[in-house]
Amino acid sequence: MQQGKFSTFSLEAVNLFEGRAYLAGGIYIFLSVGCCLIGILCGKKLSMLVS
Repeated sequence: MQQGKFSTFSLEAVNLFEGRAYLAGGIYIFLSVGCCLIGILCGKKLSMLVS
């Protein structure tokens, strides 16, 4: 059994590229990172409104 941190994001991205689903892999990475950044920006704006 593997110990430590494990990222299913990385595994899914690699599986898509290994399966030659390049477009799906690229979209998956772009949307995952994009949504995270949007979430961070929204959280920062919300925290400014609350404080």
